[in-house]
Amino acid sequence: MKLRDLKWKGISIWPPDWSGNEGSKGTGEEGVLTRVEFRERKKEQHISIEAEYAGVLRVGILLLENPVRLKALYHKLQENIGKPLVEIGNLDITF
Repeated sequence: MKLRDLKWKGISIWPPDWSGNEGSKGTGEEGVLTRVEFRERKKEQHISIEAEYAGVLRVGILLLENPVRLKALYHKLQENIGKPLVEIGNLDITF
């Protein structure tokens, strides 16, 4: 299954809703993946990603209902830091 086909509670997780500094918010798959972090707060787990587009950093959050799958996705994304986001969306994710 491609990353862009993964869903959380029925909602597509890719591309994420981007946020960042003023003027850096956007949508879509423009830019390059620059950072991936696995975050855990209390019982909630998510992946935080950063992407650079036109010299500006954007941040997005990825969620999955299954923590084991989320951890596998994290490792796959770590392997692909530095690649264009459009390629990241096409990654084959096998659980």
